[in-house]
Amino acid sequence: MFAVHPVPPWPRHPQAWVRELAAIRQMLAKIPDDDGPVVVAGDFNATFDHKRYRDLLSGPYRDAAMEVGAGHLASYHADWRLPPVIAIDHILVRDAAVTEVGLVDLPGSDHRGIRASLML
Repeated sequence: MFAVHPVPPWPRHPQAWVRELAAIRQMLAKIPDDDGPVVVAGDFNATFDHKRYRDLLSGPYRDAAMEVGAGHLASYHADWRLPPVIAIDHILVRDAAVTEVGLVDLPGSDHRGIRASLML
């Protein structure tokens, strides 16, 4: 199980974000196929519109929300007067069955939490 939080691509120069997503991809690629289930969760600071995020899904890793058809799970900005509209928090799985995915309120946070029920 891994918790990740790469730097945001904005307002900084996005190169640090690109490097950190590449480092996550390299780390995941090093995990042997026979090591069992892998769960990677966190604030990826990326949506499905970002190719760098989609690149993480090009191998054996799957986005939990996509697996169950949960749709757009808007988790950010949860501390505005308007509801969150951006889905940048994700759970990736390898060798695990996703049975349910949803969001939870986190009082005091600028994100809503994402949760998944998994069969390992």
